Amino acid sequence: MTLLQSEIPLQRRERLAEYIRENCIFYDNDFQPIFSKGGKRFTWIFDLRPLLLDGQMLQLAAELFWERMGHLWPFQVAGIELTAVPLLGAIIVEGARQGRPTTALVVRQKRKKTGRNRLVEGSPDPDLPVVLIDDTVNSADGINKALVAVNDLYLKAVAAFTLISFKSRLASLWEKKNGLAIGHVFIPQDFNLPLSSATPILKTDFSIAWTFQSPRPNYGFAVAKSQPLIYQDSIMFGSDGGYFRCLERETGRVKWRHKVPDKTRKGIISSPLIVDGNVYFGGYCGGLYCLNASTGEVVWKKQACDWIGSSPCYANGHIFIGLEYAAKGNQGSIGKFCARTGELKGAILVKRQLHGSPVYSEAHDTIVLGTNDSTVMAINPNGSVRQTLKVGGPVKYHCALYDNLAVFGSFDGKIYVWDFVNNEVRLTVQTDDIVYSRALIVGDRAFMGSADHTVHVIDLKEMRKVWQFDAKEKVHSSPALIRGTVFVGTSSGELIGLDPVKLKLTHSFRFPERITTAAVADDKRLFVYAYDNKLWAIEPEW
Repeated sequence: MTLLQSEIPLQRRERLAEYIRENCIFYDNDFQPIFSKGGKRFTWIFDLRPLLLDGQMLQLAAELFWERMGHLWPFQVAGIELTAVPLLGAIIVEGARQGRPTTALVVRQKRKKTGRNRLVEGSPDPDLPVVLIDDTVNSADGINKALVAVNDLYLKAVAAFTLISFKSRLASLWEKKNGLAIGHVFIPQDFNLPLSSATPILKTDFSIAWTFQSPRPNYGFAVAKSQPLIYQDSIMFGSDGGYFRCLERETGRVKWRHKVPDKTRKGIISSPLIVDGNVYFGGYCGGLYCLNASTGEVVWKKQACDWIGSSPCYANGHIFIGLEYAAKGNQGSIGKFCARTGELKGAILVKRQLHGSPVYSEAHDTIVLGTNDSTVMAINPNGSVRQTLKVGGPVKYHCALYDNLAVFGSFDGKIYVWDFVNNEVRLTVQTDDIVYSRALIVGDRAFMGSADHTVHVIDLKEMRKVWQFDAKEKVHSSPALIRGTVFVGTSSGELIGLDPVKLKLTHSFRFPERITTAAVADDKRLFVYAYDNKLWAIEPEW
């Protein structure tokens, strides 16, 4: 039946409510159990996809949008893929029919890594305000992600709209914090559905002290990049464009910079190391660099190989770092260089290009690193191999050391706990995807992210997995302990905080881009280096 334009708003609302009641509410039962992403069992859920794929119901929803929000026009509308897209389309079609032409902006869950590399699809108008759109609002996370994305384009949001608002505490706090009202058509009580009042209140607020955007980011490279390093009143890091920069920590102004050759668009992904006032890092041009950390003056540089994706470690007066070659035979090595002069003092060859990074155990005078040969090695600083462990896939990131244990992840999807002194595997934990991050050890627990959207927690005393947290997106960012909280970034642009003792979520900070590199902090600010090479200096709600 075609809807007549003379129908009053109440009739539209009742017709839509009837459809939702019959087609979009699903109840938990033994044949169709309903779980949250965290594994909690729900008694009921809304799923509005049937409505969003029904032409008549979508038209009704668009008409109700214009009834609620039309007084704000002219504006542009924006929402997160995928659920907001049908609603956005219906809204702009109905707007055109009413003589109120409107454009839509689709915010991607993650920036596209191919083509035009866009995070926001559409043609943003800097002179028009934005109304944010989502099908339902509970925690307000979807609306907030859209808000962060449009704010990053210097657009101003003036309101939000949803078909169903849960009127949750989190959504109310979001409205108050951002000065935005969430217009809605229904609440769960309209369908006689009970609401839980046990929603945890997370710390989400932060102010931006400054940001610094390095040009020429490599959007196709969506794993960990050069981790910023705090040194005195400075913060320094490498970038995809080939510049190593030192910024004033207080203001974000550039103190000095150093350019390395860049033909790969990976520039500098090596994380810096400071020893005795000098900063060491590798360039993807194959150069190993030693600069004065205060002035940026070159102390020495060494063309060590064809590419360096590894990060350096220091032991007994020497720099150890993974090297990669274009050769057909041995394509990688662990290089040993004099920290004072850059002279090559030795190398251990491996068959494949070595992207992994060495770490040094002072207690055992041993260097531990993983290789693309699916082997983890324990090496004496004199250059001899002490122990090796063969695993099921490449190990491309650092190991974390805990006494005589090395905790690391592999591309075989496993997390390993290896006694590198006695050459004994103490525990393996199977994840559902590759592991491309470094573990963080807090007390007796190891925290490790995985591309399976999970942060896994292992008790190193009991040798068992004790908890896992659903991060809802890939975790390539290594966890960091900051003010007693474990912070870890996700590929959705969320920086989450976990209580390492109580094992619960405490913080959620939203950024527009993937966070693939570990956060760092001083006594006042937290520094987040996103995969688009933008460094955020924020002052969070601790």
